[in-house]
Amino acid sequence: MNMMHIIDPDMIVFAGGMVAAGDGFLERIRHHICRLAFPVPAEKTIVCYAKLGNDAGFIGAAACARQLYYQLQLNGS
Repeated sequence: MNMMHIIDPDMIVFAGGMVAAGDGFLERIRHHICRLAFPVPAEKTIVCYAKLGNDAGFIGAAACARQLYYQLQLNGS
């Protein structure tokens, strides 16, 4: 909860293997946030699973590699 109060996220997203935990896992997380966090962050923070599921990390890494490749092309390296 301390990190939640420091960072003040709008959304907390679980991805990868966590998706297999199901909706019950998210409900427990939401319950603990409502119980332990300050009221304003607890009400506004969305807790969900990544839409890309297990592939989120791979797709993100590929996007970073693609961006780096294009930056290197622009810089003439």
